[in-house]
Amino acid sequence: MDQARLIALSALSLVALAASGCPTGVVCTEEARASVQVTVVDAAGTDLNDADVSFSVDGGGTFDACDDVDTGAWVCGWEVDGAITIRAEAVGFITDEQTVTVASDECHVIGQTLQITLDQAPIAGQWQEGRAYYVQLISDAEECANSWELYSMNCYQMAWFCPSGEVEIILTDIINRGVYTIEDAALSVEFTQPGDVSSPWSFTIEDDAILVDQYGVTWQRDVDFDVIGAPYCDGGSQDPVSAQ
Repeated sequence: MDQARLIALSALSLVALAASGCPTGVVCTEEARASVQVTVVDAAGTDLNDADVSFSVDGGGTFDACDDVDTGAWVCGWEVDGAITIRAEAVGFITDEQTVTVASDECHVIGQTLQITLDQAPIAGQWQEGRAYYVQLISDAEECANSWELYSMNCYQMAWFCPSGEVEIILTDIINRGVYTIEDAALSVEFTQPGDVSSPWSFTIEDDAILVDQYGVTWQRDVDFDVIGAPYCDGGSQDPVSAQ
């Protein structure tokens, strides 16, 4: 074969290689790389192994199931680049979506890792455990501890919720008793023994730790019951503390 023909064939081979999309000068491995590796946890950091995880690419709107590759771990897409939206769902939790951008080099995608935290969803009806929420009216700790001596008032406005649907709310020093229901993010209270609070009373559930009442006041959750105490339905006193 003469030299001119060899040169021509070599040129054709390079053209064919370029047309095939294979990189020149780079040796690529053949395994498929994960686009996004996902874990799902609750607010306490506990793995939600029974979650349903799916993904959509570049805003396509159609979600495909991610591969469950290990207990509590999913791979969303293999060798898929672009804007990938991950959706995580679990019973009793609020669905969440997050989008990550996955790039690629000459051979593979540059994989991303993502942890999605799901917040507990409000339960239609009542909460399954006793809860306490409060508004701190006096910010100074010493004045708060001596609020009655100094100001003849509570340091806190207080609300206790029982799984039975019972509720007690104190805004001043009068106990208002009633029942509550939850529908989505709306918490409604009807007082059966009203004191100084109008009925009905309503809250919006902002998240697991925050309620906002009908006047726009934010109530914090007393998670460990170390601020205003536990509700009587959950191991607290028979009646809530009337002055704090």
